[in-house]
Amino acid sequence: MSELSDGITELIWKAAHNNKKYGLEEAKVLSVTLKVPVQTIMKIVSHAQRTPKGVDWNIVKSRRSN
Repeated sequence: MSELSDGITELIWKAAHNNKKYGLEEAKVLSVTLKVPVQTIMKIVSHAQRTPKGVDWNIVKSRRSN
């Protein structure tokens, strides 16, 4: 995920975390727009969607940076 800035990663994660229908179509659009592989975006999306609702981005970010 080093191809994306922390801010972009956070936006994608939050969008996918709050919308269980967020998926491949959105990832394809972001992939073209941001010029990164769709697999990179789907990793963020799948992580966000399998994370319990009570988990906040700040918790994920703190664990990601350690």
